[in-house]
Parts: sequence; structure tokens; C-alpha cells
Amino acid sequence: MTMVDEAIALFSSPFALVLLVASALCLRFKSQWGGVVVVVLWTALISLITFADAGGRAAGVAEGCIGSPTLFIAIVAAISVIVILYTVPRTPKDGDTP
Repeated sequence: MTMVDEAIALFSSPFALVLLVASALCLRFKSQWGGVVVVVLWTALISLITFADAGGRAAGVAEGCIGSPTLFIAIVAAISVIVILYTVPRTPKDGDTP
């Protein structure tokens, strides 16, 4: 299994699909607190994938049954950065009308 196959498998899990929809909603409504919650939940999912049953996953990757989750982690990190940067409150600059 390749990294792309593993990323597709991980993104198709129910929890990841819910987080994708929640991320889209946070971006749509520019919800700052919703963005924080979504990023924390993405972090919990990544932690669960990487730290839970690490021995079994390492053996599966070594045998070629499971792909490396590196691509999934990189995409989730990019999503998290986008959510945080897009929902950050803007400060008015000199000459801007409030």
C-alpha cells in the first residue's frame, strides 16, 4: 500500500470526514473558536493514528500491508494552518473604516 492509498483510507474514515466538513464550515463562517476546536480535534486524530498501537503499525508498514501516514499528516497540517490563518481576527490599519 502506498502513501496515497493510506491517505485516502485515513481521510475516508468517519471521524476524518466529519472533521473535513467541520473545517469547511469554520472557513465558510470564519469561526475563530470553531477553528481552534477543529485544529485540536485534528491533532487528537493524528496523535491517535501515530501513537496508538505504534508497534502494530510499524510492523504493517515494514511488511507493506499499511502505507506510511506521512502524506495524511502533511495534508492535515496544511489544513490546520489554513484554518488558523483564515479565521484569525483582523486588526484595522490606519485609514481603514471599521
